[in-house]
Amino acid sequence: MPPPKPIPPLTEPTVAPTFQTTAGEAAGNVDCPTTTGDGSYRLFGAPAEDFNAGHQGKQLLIRCSTDLKVIIMQIDVAPAAPANQALAAALRELPSDLKPIYDHTQTSCRNLQYQSQTLQSELGGDDPQGIVNVELESALTSGQTYDPNQVDTAVIHQQYDLNQVRPCLRG
Repeated sequence: MPPPKPIPPLTEPTVAPTFQTTAGEAAGNVDCPTTTGDGSYRLFGAPAEDFNAGHQGKQLLIRCSTDLKVIIMQIDVAPAAPANQALAAALRELPSDLKPIYDHTQTSCRNLQYQSQTLQSELGGDDPQGIVNVELESALTSGQTYDPNQVDTAVIHQQYDLNQVRPCLRG
């Protein structure tokens, strides 16, 4: 059997032109530095250097705001796992003070939104409401249709406003 096709990388969220730009989108979407730092907060939303120090040896796709804080992160779940396991892996990358806002399942993903005072503090103007979304995907399935029993990708981002529901970042 040939190996499965690779997941297309998430380099830039696609935003339908009918949507108004959010504070998260206005924060930018640039390559993150690969250097390491020594800050105490090393999760999603941290300065890239501190995030890198807490994730040495891990191959994660991350994107940064223009002030070089991690604002988009892709976790490849291999082998594919049930949604609850993939979500648990994503939540380990986020602060513990998350408050759930919504949980919507779409054709191509399950989109969960949370709010966090820690993220509000860490990201400041890049995410003044402390909003973070976790999108669970079955990117390797036929047609990339979301299957809660076969989640292979989790994308964490702060691109949406509070209670804002949009199509999944990759369709």
